[in-house]
Amino acid sequence: MDLRNDQGNHQLGDFLEGKINPSLLSLKNLYYLDLSRNDFHGHPIPNFFGKLTSLRYLNLSHASFVGEIPPALGNLSNLNYLPPALQLIFIIPITCLKTLDASDNFINLILVEFANLKSLEDLDLSANFLQGQIPQVIGTLCNQRKLDFSWNSFNGSLEEVLNGFSNCTKYRLESLDLSHNMVEVHTKRMVVEDVFPAHMVLDLSYNQIRGKLPFHINFSSLRHIDLSHSQFDGPLPHWSSYAATILDLRSNSFSRPIPSNYDQLLPNLRVLCLSENHLNGSIPPSLCNMSSLSALVLRSNHLSGEFP
Repeated sequence: MDLRNDQGNHQLGDFLEGKINPSLLSLKNLYYLDLSRNDFHGHPIPNFFGKLTSLRYLNLSHASFVGEIPPALGNLSNLNYLPPALQLIFIIPITCLKTLDASDNFINLILVEFANLKSLEDLDLSANFLQGQIPQVIGTLCNQRKLDFSWNSFNGSLEEVLNGFSNCTKYRLESLDLSHNMVEVHTKRMVVEDVFPAHMVLDLSYNQIRGKLPFHINFSSLRHIDLSHSQFDGPLPHWSSYAATILDLRSNSFSRPIPSNYDQLLPNLRVLCLSENHLNGSIPPSLCNMSSLSALVLRSNHLSGEFP
């Protein structure tokens, strides 16, 4: 049942409001319920929703509900989608839950109950008030494919985050977004070869990461690497990868010339962003050998000569 207000404009009056009638319980086979973007005028989420045991999808986001998510929702054993949380979040034991989007709220605590969500594959806690180190309980979610912790105030090191998954015999992480935090990377101990799963997206942009990147690394597992808007310095790294398609190192303090053998080190690169650094010298003609390259961003450097 799709009762979403697609207009999202409460001033037009075309929205649901008031108290939700328990007559919904007569729909014994209801498996899809979307009440998002309506205006229920500060009513709590009805406790009887916990009796809609056939539900697989429940979306109550942006609907002016208040209070905690009722513990009775834990009875929805078939639920595999939970919407963005409301003003307060109460983690409940929906063990088959695969997607939890609690982004853009006022959450300031990750509860130990997350450990019960063994089927969770997609966790979005971006744009909240989370701070401190990322809790180790996240490392028990071995089925994770996407973790989005961007736009918070997490600190600690990237190594601590990845080591949290050490108890997983095999983890499936495809995307890790820690951008816009205060995460650190111990660049002198940075080892990538055996840490990341294949074809992973790693976004560490807009952190306060300092130092020089390791000069030589074979990071064959990473597909998309974003280390932009940080404080790396020294020469550009001579990294090697056949899997990498995007390398974003803009807005740092890298200096010296662009490596002349990127066409051999990163042959399948599609996007290379090196703008807003302190690079000098000429643009290597070998970049023209990169047949997959569709975007090359070099502005705001100290490069000289003509484009090859």
